[in-house]
Amino acid sequence: VHGEMGNKEKAISNMQKALFISMTSAKGEKERTLTQLANLYLSFEEFDKAIRYYNEAFALAEQRNDLRVQCHLYYYI
Repeated sequence: VHGEMGNKEKAISNMQKALFISMTSAKGEKERTLTQLANLYLSFEEFDKAIRYYNEAFALAEQRNDLRVQCHLYYYI
C-alpha cells in the first residue's frame, strides 16, 4: 500500500524487513520476497535495482532447481 501511495521509503523499508525474515523461513520464501522487492523497484522505475533483485531471486531458484520459479522470473526479466 505504501508503494501505491508513493511512500517509496516506507515501502522499501517494509520489503527489506520481509527479506530479512524470509532468510530463515520456508524454502522459496526468499525468492518470492526478492521478486516482490524487484517489483517494487520496477514500479518506481528503478530498473537497475529491479533487475538486480530479479537476478538474485533467479540465482536462488536455479540453485534449488526450482523450474516453476525460474519460469515465473523469466516473465519479469
